[in-house]
Amino acid sequence: MLVWIDTETTGLDFDNDKLLEVAVIITTDNLKVVDRYNSVIKTSKKAVREMDEWCQTTHAASGLLDELTEADKSMKQVEQEIIALLDKHDLTSRAIIAGNSIHFDVRFLNRFMPTLMKRFSHQTLDVTSVGLCVKRWNTTAYDTLYAKKGKVAHRAMADIESSIRQMKFYKKQGMVG
Repeated sequence: MLVWIDTETTGLDFDNDKLLEVAVIITTDNLKVVDRYNSVIKTSKKAVREMDEWCQTTHAASGLLDELTEADKSMKQVEQEIIALLDKHDLTSRAIIAGNSIHFDVRFLNRFMPTLMKRFSHQTLDVTSVGLCVKRWNTTAYDTLYAKKGKVAHRAMADIESSIRQMKFYKKQGMVG
């Protein structure tokens, strides 16, 4: 199985910015969805106020800022709920984490959810890396995919769903799998 994860944050600074939202989709190795989880994380008003203009604009447009005002789950509670989801599917160790530019999410999760991150292998499935290979070596397929892709939602669940669609496309084209 693969554990697809995406996060939304207050910025790109791993040392100072905060997690705002985490989503998880568990799939089979053939990319069939098994389960899913999504939560907005209770965040201080100060952290939200201090976001840069890009984050303010993007998270307002996506509706995330509005949801943050109602968020009541702590970081720890979200981490525990994700661990419970992994337990439900017997993903107790060495699970493969997947997503677009997954290194970004991994850095934030290592900082804020270290117990969760102990569940994962050092191996990752990075859809962005696959896409970069396709872009260089099969431009026609890459252009076909990106003509259909549309605008990035910048919401954790929508971004994971997009990552899985991309991998399904690459698989169907015979580029992976």
